[in-house]
Amino acid sequence: MNVGELSTMLAAHPGQPMHWMLPSGGFVPAHYHLTEVGRVQKDFVDCGGTRRSQTSCLLQLWVADDTDHRLDTTKLTAIIERARPELIADSLPVEVEYEQDVIAQYPLSGIEPTPSGLLFTLGSKHTACLAPETCGVDGSGCCPPAGPRQILFVCIHNSARSQMAEAFVNAMCDGSFVASSAGLEPGQLNPLVVEAMQEIGIDISAATTTGVNEVLAAGQQFDRVITVCDEASAEACPTFPGPVAREHWGFPDPSAATGSRDEQLAQVREIRDQIRQRVADWCQLACLQQA
Repeated sequence: MNVGELSTMLAAHPGQPMHWMLPSGGFVPAHYHLTEVGRVQKDFVDCGGTRRSQTSCLLQLWVADDTDHRLDTTKLTAIIERARPELIADSLPVEVEYEQDVIAQYPLSGIEPTPSGLLFTLGSKHTACLAPETCGVDGSGCCPPAGPRQILFVCIHNSARSQMAEAFVNAMCDGSFVASSAGLEPGQLNPLVVEAMQEIGIDISAATTTGVNEVLAAGQQFDRVITVCDEASAEACPTFPGPVAREHWGFPDPSAATGSRDEQLAQVREIRDQIRQRVADWCQLACLQQA
C-alpha cells in the first residue's frame, strides 16, 4: 500500500480509531504514538555487484506509559500532510517501524474498516539473495526448477512500465519464470526509463516495443497476463487463449512525469523502484507456492 492509498482511506474515515495488527496476529497497544513520518532511501550494491535502490515512506510507532493517549485517522492525516514536502511522491510504499523485542519494519499490506475503527494489517519482510547465480548460492534462479512459466506484461505503449517489469522478472527469476511484454498501442522506448534501468545495472536499450495483437497473432501461450497501466486501459486488454491467469498491477505512467529533466528522471526512478519491489514480492510468493 502506498502513501496515496493510505491518505485516501484515512480521509474516507475521519475521526476513527486505528488498530495495527502485527504479522503474529497480535496488536500494537492502543496508546501508541506516531513519532516519525519519513522518506527512507536505501542505496546499496548486492553480492553480484549490481547497484540498487529502494525507497519507502516509514511510519515509526512507539509506546509510552501514557495509557490515555489515542491517535485517530484525522490526526494521522494531519501528520502525513505536514510530511509531504519530505515524502515527495504519493506512490511511495508504506512501511511501519515498531519495537517489541527488537526493532522491526513491516510493510503495510492492507486497511479494512471495522465497527471499532480501521484495521491496519502489517505484513512481513524477508531477506533474500538478489544475485544467486553470481554469488554461488543457487544457480537455478529464485525458485525450484519446475520448467519456466510464461508471463506477459501489458501496458499502453510498451515503452516503460511493461518493459521494466519484464526485465525485473527475467533478472530475478531466471529459469523459473520467463517474461515478455507488449502494448495496446506500441510506441517508442522511453529514454528516461532506459537510463533509470542502466543506473541499477539492467540494460534495456536494445529492447523493442511490441503490440498485443502481434503477440496474439503469433499464438504464444502464457500462464499469466499482468497489466501494469491504469485500470481503464487494462480493461481494453484482449482475452488470451487457454487457462491464463489475469492480474492488474497499476503503476504511474513515466511519460506523465513533469518538471525539468532531472525532476522527470527522479519520478521515473520512483516508478522503477515500485515495479522492482512488486516483482520481488510477487516472485518470492510464487516461489513459496511452487515449493
